[in-house]
Amino acid sequence: MKVALIDPSPYTTNYGLRCISSYLRANSFETKLIFLKPNSAQNSTDYSKNVYNDLADLITDCDIVGFSVFTNYYLQATKLSKFMKQKFPKKII
Repeated sequence: MKVALIDPSPYTTNYGLRCISSYLRANSFETKLIFLKPNSAQNSTDYSKNVYNDLADLITDCDIVGFSVFTNYYLQATKLSKFMKQKFPKKII
């Protein structure tokens, strides 16, 4: 089973997400860690269409998609999860 773990914050050192990935790998799961830097436009909570398309390409082969969300970035995570649920209705998100 393949799991994508996404962090929509600027914190690429997300220790918790990396620990979850390590645990899953130790238990025979394949994982992808995806760190999405927030949009640099001031007060923007959305990503460009290209980012959404690239993300869709990255998770196409994944069975489960999870998020690590800091409060400041929950709007980004909400938009990303809605997009993925529409694009991949059978995936566990």
